[in-house]
Amino acid sequence: MLDTPVTLRLAKIGIRRDTFDRLFPYLLLAITLAALVPVLVSGISQPINADGYEHMGLSIMDWGSLLARWRGFAHPILYLFVLRVPALFGHSNLAWRSTSIIPGMAGVYLLGLIAARLCKSKAIALLAAAAYGFSATMRGIVIDVREVVPLVVESP
Repeated sequence: MLDTPVTLRLAKIGIRRDTFDRLFPYLLLAITLAALVPVLVSGISQPINADGYEHMGLSIMDWGSLLARWRGFAHPILYLFVLRVPALFGHSNLAWRSTSIIPGMAGVYLLGLIAARLCKSKAIALLAAAAYGFSATMRGIVIDVREVVPLVVESP
């Protein structure tokens, strides 16, 4: 097993590598939940753009009108059906954005898992997940009411 500078520092303060490996999923979950805080603040305070309102309006149409208009809609039809779910819980900004926030936060966790497999040190994977989770660009994408966020989860 290779000793990297991170594992040597951990050994100096009394944390063994296997302890750190065992705590890795919990630390990654803590980073994901911490990254959720600024996303929720932005999701509550930022207004929804015109495209988001159009998507919301299309998603709450009756089934006949929705099926008649979906051919002219340039986005995946499944997204309109997914947007119907938050409409059941209310019409707040956060409720509408939940269809983007949940997959966006899953993307932060998945990026950490992928980075853990690619990097020598899991500490680097935690830093990668934190950098992605706290980036302003990711926050802007996640709070937007669009269909792009599930794609971000598939390929972080």
